[in-house]
Amino acid sequence: MSEWIQAFALWCHRRRWAMHAGGADAQSLLALLPIRRTLRSAWLAPSTLVIAAAFALALNPLRRQVLVSAYHLLPFSGSVHVARLIPLTPRGTVPVRFAAVTLWIFLLAGFARLAPRLSSGGWRIGLYGAGLLCEMAAAGSIAWGTSLQLLLGHSWGAVGIQGFALLLFLMAYAWAAWWALRVWWRDLERRCPVCLRLPGLPDVRGKAHSLLIEPLEVESICFYGHGLAVESRWRSRFQPQ
Repeated sequence: MSEWIQAFALWCHRRRWAMHAGGADAQSLLALLPIRRTLRSAWLAPSTLVIAAAFALALNPLRRQVLVSAYHLLPFSGSVHVARLIPLTPRGTVPVRFAAVTLWIFLLAGFARLAPRLSSGGWRIGLYGAGLLCEMAAAGSIAWGTSLQLLLGHSWGAVGIQGFALLLFLMAYAWAAWWALRVWWRDLERRCPVCLRLPGLPDVRGKAHSLLIEPLEVESICFYGHGLAVESRWRSRFQPQ
C-alpha cells in the first residue's frame, strides 16, 4: 500500500511539474482530464435532459397525468378536458394548448435553421441537433405538466395572486423556449461536425470595442484535429481542416 501511495504521489508531482513547465500547453493538458472531456462531450446535454426529466417524474406522484398531458401535445392526439382550472379538475390534468403552440413553434423554428446544415452535407451534426431538439421539446412538455400541477393543483386562497403567478409562468415558459433555442443553435455552431465535441484552447484576437476593424474574435481548436471554431460578435462558425 505504501508503494502505491508513493507511486501516486510521484505521478501527481510529475504532473504538476509538467503543467508549470508547459506554460501555454497547460490548458491543453487540462483539456485532456476526464472532467474536461466530459464537459465537452456530445453526450452531456442529452444525458442531463434525460436525468432531469426522469428525476422530475420520479418525484411526482401524479406522473401518469404528466405523461398523458405530454402525449396530448402531439398533433391529432385530441385535447385535454379540464373542468376547472383552479384547482385543477380532474385532479392532475393540465391544459396543454399554450405549451403545444410554444413547443411546436420551437420545433419548427429549430428544424428550419437546421435544414441548411443537413442539405450542405453536415448530416452528423444535423442528426445530433435534430435529436437534441426533440429531446428538449419532450423535457419541456414534462416541465409544463409538472409546473402547472404545482401552480394549480390546489387553491392558494388568493385567486388574484395565483392567477398572476400563472401569467408569469406562461411568460417565463415562452421566454425559456426562445432562450433554449438560441443556446441550442449557438452550441451546435461551435461543435465539431465530425466528433461533435466542443473545441478548446481559446485564442482571443481583436478589440472588444471595435465593430468593423479588428473585431473581437475567439478561435478554438478541435482536440482531434478536425478544424477551428471561430466566435465573433456577429456569429459562430466552424472551419474544417
